[in-house]
Amino acid sequence: MFGCVPEPLRPYLPTFRHALVDLAQIDDRSLSAETRLRAFLKALKYSRRADLPDCIDVVLAEAPGLEEKDLFVILTYLDKGPVAVESELMHEALHRLVPETASNFEASDLAGISVVRLAQKVRITSC
Repeated sequence: MFGCVPEPLRPYLPTFRHALVDLAQIDDRSLSAETRLRAFLKALKYSRRADLPDCIDVVLAEAPGLEEKDLFVILTYLDKGPVAVESELMHEALHRLVPETASNFEASDLAGISVVRLAQKVRITSC
């Protein structure tokens, strides 16, 4: 790509290699020791799985240790993914995992709103 490069300069040439990691092959606890990174990696790992609604508690297990903005990003990412998660199911999971946040509104408030709107509501009511 760069033609004939003198030997002393070769260590400084950019490489365009990248690593691909199959997160599905990695145990959830081994994704990261850092809570925030593990939460985001789990969202990546599960977001395209057909059983995402069944695994929502696993995906959001780190929610109690996250800042609201991180939870909002993860919920938005899941909402924009190819596997639909009902807002009522998301509310139930949030209520189990972060009751102090989710209890600020009732399940009846969720009629017809998306997961992103739910996340925004969680974000607003917890501030």
